[in-house]
Amino acid sequence: GNPERMLASLLHALTVLPPDSDHLRGLAHMGIVAAHWQKGGRDQAWAYLDEQLAETPSHLPVYATLLQAAAFMHWLDNDLTNLLVSARRLLTVSQELDLPDHEALARYFIGTVHYARNHLDAARTELAAATAARFNMRLLWWSQAAGLLALTEQALGHPEQARLTLGDAYDFLLERHAVRILPNVDAYQAELDRLEGRLTEIRTWAIHAEPGPLVWPPAVLEPRLVQARAFLAQQEASDGVRAVALVAELRAFCERVPNRRLRMEVEAIAALLDVRRGKV
Repeated sequence: GNPERMLASLLHALTVLPPDSDHLRGLAHMGIVAAHWQKGGRDQAWAYLDEQLAETPSHLPVYATLLQAAAFMHWLDNDLTNLLVSARRLLTVSQELDLPDHEALARYFIGTVHYARNHLDAARTELAAATAARFNMRLLWWSQAAGLLALTEQALGHPEQARLTLGDAYDFLLERHAVRILPNVDAYQAELDRLEGRLTEIRTWAIHAEPGPLVWPPAVLEPRLVQARAFLAQQEASDGVRAVALVAELRAFCERVPNRRLRMEVEAIAALLDVRRGKV
């Protein structure tokens, strides 16, 4: 959560890493982009990334990592058109260079676009391919792919399959000792409960949920948003107060760190809260 130190450390790393350290250099470039973004420097982040993409040969693995960074930024910008372009380019490059982890992430992003556009069958195909790469994909992103696959299955009218998908994800993360990621899976479970009308269950979850700090939320479902939706679905005045507090926290974060996608969801919930409180 300290982008200044992160930026300084990664710039130094690039001066000492060997030129052929593609993996580490790619992570450093991605981290520099993220640091600029977290500082509120969206334009600086894009300028740095565009420069690196222009200077990096496309046959090097580091190029695929730069395409990952571009996809992440388009996602945060809520630019689905360019996200799809970047993700498809990443898919092609990762297949050419035999990079299964990059390929899985590309399919996750493509599936995300299809889900957002309500192309549910296409979304399920891509997300199923991403989750099948559970031993290649980074666990944080794999958990998001599994969660979104569950939401897609629910939207297609297969709630039991959605629950099986989430249960499998939970078991796999426990098996890999990825305990810190489990709250994200819990948020997807709560969202399924909300969509299926289990209001008592989601209220219990929302009251006791302890999401991690808001530093760099790339999730399709930010747990605080799910909490706010859960409280919004209740009738108690105290739940409305809780939802207002969560919206204020998320708004403040979006003021510090540009995230148009998250901000749009926050403002939608804020509008519903205003209607509930008679402010519209």
